[in-house]
Amino acid sequence: MRSSLGAVLASLLLSSCGGGSTGQPVSHPAPELGDLVISEVMANPIDTGNDASREWFEVYNASSKTLDLGGLEVSVPSNNKPPFVVPAGVIMPPGAYFIFADSADPTVNGGLPRVDVAFGSSVQLVNASLTLTISLGSTLLDSVSFATIPNGSSLFLVALDPVSNDTLSNWCVSSTSYGAGGAGSPGAAATDSCVPAPM
Repeated sequence: MRSSLGAVLASLLLSSCGGGSTGQPVSHPAPELGDLVISEVMANPIDTGNDASREWFEVYNASSKTLDLGGLEVSVPSNNKPPFVVPAGVIMPPGAYFIFADSADPTVNGGLPRVDVAFGSSVQLVNASLTLTISLGSTLLDSVSFATIPNGSSLFLVALDPVSNDTLSNWCVSSTSYGAGGAGSPGAAATDSCVPAPM
């Protein structure tokens, strides 16, 4: 009886003190196919002499998982550059909209509300015949392609899944202004009425 009571007390003491924990940081899974969706793209912001610093795109976590984006590769094949690799420690909650931008400095990026990943000159969002991809190793997680890019407005997706964004009719031109970079809804769900994307 005493032995049993002692074991119970020891277990309670360990539990209250965090005993049994490895003390290691919580790990999160890497994204899999279908988890991430490129949901908005600002490739041609309002030009102030250096529109590249105001370029951004948005990625939506369509899964129910908290994801570790470390190692994710971002590429614009026409840039003829190695892909940008997301650094370790970028953790994305389920249902989040993350902003990937040229610059994290709000004085040059058009007043973005925040930047979750800054890619710098490693990625250039061209203004015509744009293809943008996100991959992990040999797995292509999502890609979008546009022949024509509107001036000063982002393109946003109305159906948030990685299959719908392959169809141009599911993309719309933003009309709500943000900061000084143009029209868009960086880091949040778009609420604009749909003006169809240019063909």
